[in-house]
Amino acid sequence: MVRLIGRISKRVYTYNTKYDKLGDGGYGDVYSVKEDLSLCVKVYKLQHNTSYEIKITFMCDNKPFNGSVKREISDILVWPIEPVEDQNGRFVGFTMRKITESVDLSAISTSKIHKPSLKKHTWLNIYKRTNKGAYRVRILLSHNIAQGLNLLHKTGKYVMVDCKPENIRLTPNGKVYLIDMDGIQVVDNNRVLHHAMASTEEIMPPEAFNNKIIPSKTKIEPDWDVFSFGVIAYLLIIARPPFTGTLLDRAIPSASVTDVNSMVFLVKNKYFPMGRYKHLFKQNSITDLHPIFNKLSGSIQKLFLKTFEQNNRPSMQEWVDVLRYVHDKLPKQKPMPLQKTKPNTNNSNPNITSTKINNKVLKTITIITKITITRTGQNENVHIKVNGNLSNNKFDAMIKVINKIKSNNKQNNVNINNKNITAIITTEDTPTTKGRTITTKIEIDGILNNNEYDEIIKSIEKLKN
Repeated sequence: MVRLIGRISKRVYTYNTKYDKLGDGGYGDVYSVKEDLSLCVKVYKLQHNTSYEIKITFMCDNKPFNGSVKREISDILVWPIEPVEDQNGRFVGFTMRKITESVDLSAISTSKIHKPSLKKHTWLNIYKRTNKGAYRVRILLSHNIAQGLNLLHKTGKYVMVDCKPENIRLTPNGKVYLIDMDGIQVVDNNRVLHHAMASTEEIMPPEAFNNKIIPSKTKIEPDWDVFSFGVIAYLLIIARPPFTGTLLDRAIPSASVTDVNSMVFLVKNKYFPMGRYKHLFKQNSITDLHPIFNKLSGSIQKLFLKTFEQNNRPSMQEWVDVLRYVHDKLPKQKPMPLQKTKPNTNNSNPNITSTKINNKVLKTITIITKITITRTGQNENVHIKVNGNLSNNKFDAMIKVINKIKSNNKQNNVNINNKNITAIITTEDTPTTKGRTITTKIEIDGILNNNEYDEIIKSIEKLKN
């Protein structure tokens, strides 16, 4: 078991390197921490690196959002919360919010959603292009991504640089999150403090190829992100990379050019097939690869043309405003359900739930993971949802606790340490291939100080173990 300490909060974070690993990358590994199921920790492979430490400390001290920014916008950026140290006081990484069930944006950035992805994540059906309302949903997703990038740019300190579909996560509730924030470029007083860690060819603008710009060594301007965003929005809305098509023979500059029709060649020359160089492409390739561009709103078409062809690209704020306007003008469709559920008709007591598989009754209770904290004077308003499965005995014990809470009064209230805590209990019955899975969800909300908060987390952890 690895034990780390938060540099700011002094909280202890522990994880098991084998069982708590969420992902790995070139620079570090990400682990779920046992003390707070809404958080995770990124631990750098090259530990005790001074440049990482300075960068993360700067980012934690200079967040791109404050109290005036709406929560739904600031949440788009999965930002470092605090640096973490080992038991010798040496920097090893940082904590951040944990994004639970999600897929990266590439899962819905093609003409058809990959069948294995649909089978594993049935909620992706809502993004099928054949569904009514899918276009409006995709416009909204593009808008929300633009909001996150715009928030970064407004600070004058940050450029994401490697804004690719794989660095954008999509969740079942339709929210998007920009991840790998520690790889961004950091600027202060017009001086680069930390260059971007990486860049991806598929979303790089023309100047990257023409001027041989290397983001890890060169200052990158915000309009680099604008071009990358244009590529992502085009993938989401059109389902094709923007710079694809077959040039006419007369458009090829010379026989010595061997990479003609490649994405890099088209981007370098700003040969966007739906723009001013449309006449240089074979028309059947345009029809096949860019089928709905001409059906888009005129204002969105203009932004794509300005993003892909002009030196003076639009700002992210322009993209935000236009996408919001277009989204609000589109007719609303009845949203598709993300999953099919049935009411529990086989149990007279909705709180005591069971599943019969092979004549064996299995009782489970799941408490959803989510912790939201807002400061109120000397206390913290803590919204707690914790995830876990209980054995039959502990299940029955918890049901008794729930029923006791519910019986106290009609508002489902219970006093903990003279503090009013509200518990909301709901039950959901979902058919599966093995039978039925019945889930009881408990949501607790109240005003807790730090010690009381820790006590509740510990008591829930005891029930799970």
